[in-house]
Amino acid sequence: MSRAWWVGTVIALAACRQLLGIDVPVRDDAGPSLVRDTRSADSTGLADARPDGAAPACDPAACSAAGGTCMGDVCAITAPAGPAGVQCPDGELCDISCDDQGSCPTINCKHAAGCIISCDANNSCAGAEIDCGGPGGCTMYCKGGDTCVNDDFVCPNTGTGCDVECCGIGACSNNSGNATMHEPGTCP
Repeated sequence: MSRAWWVGTVIALAACRQLLGIDVPVRDDAGPSLVRDTRSADSTGLADARPDGAAPACDPAACSAAGGTCMGDVCAITAPAGPAGVQCPDGELCDISCDDQGSCPTINCKHAAGCIISCDANNSCAGAEIDCGGPGGCTMYCKGGDTCVNDDFVCPNTGTGCDVECCGIGACSNNSGNATMHEPGTCP
């Protein structure tokens, strides 16, 4: 499928997330975090979670270097098939799509302002090393069968960490780290 098709799909998914008010992360009054809410979201479904309070903006050069495209204030990245993994650029808000089996063996949001990760295909995020140590943490949707099994999570010890929604059959098991698993989960 063409890159234009994928970009269109990401835009449509983001618009649906906002219109339906589904699991849209925002900054809460306690500080930077990804919290399920529908307050003041932009067109991508992500709102300002920048810890420095700076105006949200996606850096096109950094986003493109990570294999993504700026969609408003968010870097939308569709992981390529294969062992490369995904890294959200430093200080960015990222919406990461893992659509193929084994497409996200590593997900690095360690220095990101926050990440939403969608693991849609069976085994797309299985055995992954997921670093959500950034100030906004991560929200991860595990939709396919065995999608998020044997994962290793690194999450912030304070504030928002890793919120994992386990929606597929056998989606989340044998995981390590300090992520919060929701079984059954709520996925868009």
